[in-house]
Amino acid sequence: MTALPLNFYDLVDSFHADGCVVCRLVERDVERYLDSHLYEFINTPETHAALRASRGLCATHSEQATQFGASVLGIAILHSAVLDQLLKEATASPAARSRLARLLGSGTKLADRLEPGGACIACEALKRAESQHVTTIAMHIDEAAMQQAYRESSG
Repeated sequence: MTALPLNFYDLVDSFHADGCVVCRLVERDVERYLDSHLYEFINTPETHAALRASRGLCATHSEQATQFGASVLGIAILHSAVLDQLLKEATASPAARSRLARLLGSGTKLADRLEPGGACIACEALKRAESQHVTTIAMHIDEAAMQQAYRESSG
């Protein structure tokens, strides 16, 4: 018997509810991702670097982050890191930019320097979760438990 991924059981258990099982699990996964980042990972250098590059969360995930009532401090820390980066970019003198950037003429306009250099970390988590769930369905659709759960679902 082949080892099944952990999300296999989440999928099988979730087929009974109405609507798209993948959408429902992805929404849950992103909520967990945001919750853990606002409570546990908000001060890690990797999180700060990703948030600074992306200029924060997208509008959808910023609004979703506000639903975690006790995470006000995490949201404040998140926005502080982003605002610090934006202030650095806005007040940087031309001499402070690298020689290569000046030579290539990149980043000479303030608007260009303020543009996000990365994607929203929650959007990236959403893409990973969606891919994982769809792949698990595709790889294990022949499993009896998956077939039965799918047959009994609304599709």
